[in-house]
Formats: sequence, C-alpha cells, structure tokens
Amino acid sequence: MIVLQILGWILAGILLIILLITLLMLPNVRLHFSGKDGQMKASAHYLFLRFRIHPAKEKREKKRKKREKKPKEEKKKRQELKRGEEEKAPLLEMLKQYKPLIAKSKKVLRKLCKRLVIYKVRANVKIVGADAHQTALKYSKGVSFAAILLQILGWAFTVKKPDIVISPDFLGQKITYEFSLRVRIRPIAFVIAGMQLLPAYLKVSKQNNKTQKGGKNNESETSDR
Repeated sequence: MIVLQILGWILAGILLIILLITLLMLPNVRLHFSGKDGQMKASAHYLFLRFRIHPAKEKREKKRKKREKKPKEEKKKRQELKRGEEEKAPLLEMLKQYKPLIAKSKKVLRKLCKRLVIYKVRANVKIVGADAHQTALKYSKGVSFAAILLQILGWAFTVKKPDIVISPDFLGQKITYEFSLRVRIRPIAFVIAGMQLLPAYLKVSKQNNKTQKGGKNNESETSDR
C-alpha cells in the first residue's frame, strides 16, 4: 500500500509538471476593443479562434405575460429584507475569518494586473464646443484627463507606446472619437496567482476547522453537564 501511495504521488507530480510546462508554452489570450462615435466592438482571440463579445448575437425573446398581484409583491419584498438582515451577520464573520486571505489576494492581484499588457493603443478625439473659447477649454480638459488616465493605466497595468491624438475642431458640430486597443495575458499568470494564494487559503481553512471543532467540543461539554 505504501509503495502504491508513493507511486501515485510521483505520477501526480509528473502530471503537474507536464501541465505547468504546457501552460507556459501556451500562447497569449488576446482581447480586442474598438469604438467609433458610440459604436463599440469587443472580441476575444486565442490561437486561430475568435469569439465575439460585443455586440452580442440577438436572441429571440419569448414574450410572457404574467399578472402579479400587489400583495404578493409586498410579501416577497418583506421576505427578501428579512433574508438580507439574517445574512449580514454571517457575512461579517466570514470577512473577519478570511481577512489574511483578502490581504494576500490584493498583492497577488496587483502582480496579476502588471502581467496584463495593453498594447496598440490608438485614439483620435476631436473636441467641439459651443464657441471657440469653449472648444479651447474642453480641449485642455481632455488633454489633462487623457494624461491622468494613462498614468493610472500605467501604474495598474503594463501599457506599451500609446498613440493618442486629441485636437480641437472649431468648425465641427459634435465631438467625434475613434479608438482601438488590445489586451494580452498568458494563462500561466492565473496558475501562478492560484499557487500564491493556495498557502494562505489552506492556512485560513485550517484555522476555521479548529474554531469549528472547538465550538463543537464546548457545546458537547455543556450538554453533558
């Protein structure tokens, strides 16, 4: 039996190593975003596969006419309020128990976001105001907003050579814009994040099991008395 257990652990380790190597060799998952004057498009790409995210395919909606009485709606609302009040206390206790895991997940999420690369960022915005003075004011605000936005994105993610053009249009009638960007990340990044969170999760789960066992032992002692 011991030999079989050792062989099982060895096989599991070999399979885990093979899985990690394959994940390291997998190409990036890419997201493409683009927009022009209110029309947005988004798609996901992996290898030769392409999945449209937005605009979604139109689904046929079946019209169902149901008449509900007002007393039933009021009863449902009261029941939902009672359930919400009952669920608040366990939720707070759960947050206290998982506080170390939440703190660890913030650091892991920060590293995961830095592994996310935003590239081929292109934007062309034409600012229009009511008159020349308003156009100039809006143009200065737009430039400062774009600079702050790029700083925030650069702090949170990895942004490569954005090409953003903002120009005042004194003869135009409305603001026009056109943008496109791509996002890529390797699947191995999520595996690394999970492996970093696993020790903290196991530690918290052990502490919770100990507290639950301690509570059960105390209840059994009081019942014996």
